[in-house]
Amino acid sequence: RPGAVPVATWDGRFDLALPAQGHGLEISALGAQGWAEVVARAPGLRETAIPYPARLALPAFRDRGGVAAVPALGYRRGAGRKKAAIPAFRPRRPLAPPLFAAANAA
Repeated sequence: RPGAVPVATWDGRFDLALPAQGHGLEISALGAQGWAEVVARAPGLRETAIPYPARLALPAFRDRGGVAAVPALGYRRGAGRKKAAIPAFRPRRPLAPPLFAAANAA
């Protein structure tokens, strides 16, 4: 992502990058308290297919106001307002296998 600088590999599974203006963010596991905070602000996330134990281990970006972003869940605090850029998130390996395989029938 333009302007993003890789800063960490989370749990050997995710490459994380912060935008240039992302200083002041900390990276840690979402955890039960973080999950409660996120679903209080975005109740629709309760419907995610990610199993509860896996949710708690997802990388979360925090600032003084609490959980700022959980990219794996598509969560960004204050998404409707202009806020600081959100960190980039990229799994090192696909999180799921392809839905189907294409074959050349020629």
